Amino acid sequence: MDDGTDSAIVRATGIVVERGSFRAGPVSFSISEGEALALVGPNGSGKSTLLLTTLGLLRRVAGSLEINGRPVSHREPPRGVGALLSWPGFYDWLSGSRNLILACEGNRMAQGRIGPLLDEVGLSAAEHRPVSTYSTGMTKRLELARALLFDPAVLILDEPTSGLDDGAWEWLADSLEARRSDGCSLLVATHDHEFVERLGARNIRMNSGKFEGDLLP
Repeated sequence: MDDGTDSAIVRATGIVVERGSFRAGPVSFSISEGEALALVGPNGSGKSTLLLTTLGLLRRVAGSLEINGRPVSHREPPRGVGALLSWPGFYDWLSGSRNLILACEGNRMAQGRIGPLLDEVGLSAAEHRPVSTYSTGMTKRLELARALLFDPAVLILDEPTSGLDDGAWEWLADSLEARRSDGCSLLVATHDHEFVERLGARNIRMNSGKFEGDLLP
């Protein structure tokens, strides 16, 4: 859905995406500063497809998308966006801190955030260990640290609670709530209805690539 406000940080209008025989859209939605929007639905409903399109990783065949007032496409990826996707993409033989250094791509400001972020996500004691020795919860913490390196205005998260135990689940929910309180906007794809409720997210059900309706928390 699109609420029509001018304060939207993320605004998608009439997006259509095709992946082989699968077609998602047209869909429209907007997210305001500090707001959380959750996409819920069965596997294959188009949630991840929409997230990848929002990140500029998939090409739209129709519609428009803006983040922070700038157009987004597969040729113009968004700025000010952090992502936690369904695959970690770390170099397992390297340490957690080394993976973050590489993710900074030489940006000294981002490099200066590595230490504080490792403290924030509770990985300071494990920062020099190979990522291959990390548990699922530790890897998720490192993913969030990477997503926050450039202090994003928007976080995009694909099934962020998958594989987490209760303690890691609570930690992630607390961390994202804190980011929201600081004005960070969230776009989340998840099966976890309890997590959606915990975030106080506005949620939209997807099925067969289309929105079925807006469900207020």
